[in-house]
Amino acid sequence: MGTIKFEDTVNLSDDDLLTLLKQLPNEVLLLAVLGTDEKSLTSRICHVLSFQGAIYFLEDLEAFRTLAQPKDCQVAISTIENLVNDMVTCEKINGPTSGKRLKMAS
Repeated sequence: MGTIKFEDTVNLSDDDLLTLLKQLPNEVLLLAVLGTDEKSLTSRICHVLSFQGAIYFLEDLEAFRTLAQPKDCQVAISTIENLVNDMVTCEKINGPTSGKRLKMAS
């Protein structure tokens, strides 16, 4: 498997995505999401969080929207890409499901 990009994390299993999210500082996740196609990633993240967790995530995302600088967003994306690739290499999580998208919340 090649290098996993941040956008590919939408294809992680629910359990693997939760494992990844637990390793990330909230600020890094928020900046990375704001630096990409927010809608699909936001939906996928909210799908695996508890109802209250999803509400907090969306509130924080909105608050960060005005603070996010493109350079900071790119650094956050790179940080997550490095982490997810390390976690796959160390077999802490499985790589993204190739060729299909997991069902996302509507």
